[in-house]
Amino acid sequence: MTDLDRLLTRVGRYGGHGINHEDQPFHGELCLEAILDGGGIALSFRAVGIDGTLYHEERGWIAPDEGGALALWSLSTEGPGVRRHLRRHGVAPEGVETSLIFGLGDRTDASVLRVELALDLWPDGDIGYRSAWGLPHGAFEPRSSVRMHPVEAS
Repeated sequence: MTDLDRLLTRVGRYGGHGINHEDQPFHGELCLEAILDGGGIALSFRAVGIDGTLYHEERGWIAPDEGGALALWSLSTEGPGVRRHLRRHGVAPEGVETSLIFGLGDRTDASVLRVELALDLWPDGDIGYRSAWGLPHGAFEPRSSVRMHPVEAS
């Protein structure tokens, strides 16, 4: 089963609570939708603070690029333009069935922006969404994470 196939088995809506890079709790909402007959996944994510403040919003899609490599293209409130994050491999959190990590920039090159976004597929049907990043000349560190449960469509 390919990574895209694994994601296609998780199409739906998810919600849960997480913590951002400023130690602020938030409610995360994720929607995964199959697009173009399963050729890709549309992704929509929002992180909203307890007081209703929108901390982060992101829209994107996950699909093979022109060379066949799986990538996540995203447009978010974190920066201008669409960013292309290529599939990478890394260590999954304990208990996770599959961790799909997508990255931008060489995480060891402190002179550039580095970003990693991870979708963690838990055996119980939950999905985690984690981000790690480092600004140019800054530390590359885990910044936010949320574990979400399937929710009924309204």
